Amino acid sequence: MNDVSEFGMDESSNPDEIWLDVRGEFCPVPAARAKQQLDELSKGAQLKVWTTDPLAPVDLEVLCERLGHRLISHAPKESGVVTTIEKG
Repeated sequence: MNDVSEFGMDESSNPDEIWLDVRGEFCPVPAARAKQQLDELSKGAQLKVWTTDPLAPVDLEVLCERLGHRLISHAPKESGVVTTIEKG
C-alpha cells in the first residue's frame, strides 16, 4: 500500500483510481510499470503514477499517445510528480 495521504487522498477513496508509487525509479521503469498496471485495469479506470524521475512525465505522455490512453494531468508536488492517466 502506498502512502498517498500527503496528496489529501486515501487509496480507498475511489475504487476506479489506482496509485502506482515508482519514486526513486528511473527510465524506463516508471513507464514500464505504468503499462503493466494499465494492462490490468478496466477501460475508464484512472491510474495515478507517482514519480521522481524528471523524464517520467514525458515518457508517460508518449505511452498514452502510443497506446490510446488519456493523459489527464501532471501535478507537481514537493516529493515528485503525480501523473493521472485514464485507461483508453
